[in-house]
Amino acid sequence: MTAAPFGDAATWRRELAVLERDFPGVQVWFGCYTRRWWALYAGRLLEGRTPAHIGEQIFCARQGAHVHGADPRAPERPHRYVS
Repeated sequence: MTAAPFGDAATWRRELAVLERDFPGVQVWFGCYTRRWWALYAGRLLEGRTPAHIGEQIFCARQGAHVHGADPRAPERPHRYVS
């Protein structure tokens, strides 16, 4: 197994800094063993395949909506967060 699709620790830190800037006060982390992005928002544990996906999860949780493309088999969306 290679780590290429997930990047390295420096990449995770950069992505984490962007998510923390975009969603202040939301705890976000990358699970090294699960290879997933996680967030804790309003008592809800959210999971994402990529930084963009966890961003969509957080954005939609704030709006009280369901994330489009939450199915892991769904293709990645071309934009960062749902608008």
